[in-house]
Amino acid sequence: MRATTRAPKQSVTWLETGNAVMDLIWAVYPDRDVPHPFVPTRTAVIELLKQGVSHDDLVRAARNYRTHVAKEGTEPKYVIGPTRFYRDGIWQQFNVVTVRGRTREEWALSGQDVAEFDRLAEGL
Repeated sequence: MRATTRAPKQSVTWLETGNAVMDLIWAVYPDRDVPHPFVPTRTAVIELLKQGVSHDDLVRAARNYRTHVAKEGTEPKYVIGPTRFYRDGIWQQFNVVTVRGRTREEWALSGQDVAEFDRLAEGL
């Protein structure tokens, strides 16, 4: 009889969590002219999750990067690969809460009530 080894329960949990977060990221990450590499990106995402980064932050960064790419008119061939985006910490500069396309600072500079921004941001 052949012995089988099973992955530790924790590994399966991280893998399942990583897969669930990747579904959310793929839904909002900007398109490229080449396929996204799933496994290396998932590995980078799982590492961030293990460090305590919220999956909401990772998804928000991808969504904001997609908005940035669209606003700048970035060609698909110049879109940063998702593995590099998460592995190299690029995601952090896009992890900014926005309401109606503006950051809290932009909201305040326009003379609007930041308490209203905070209230609206809570619902996101």
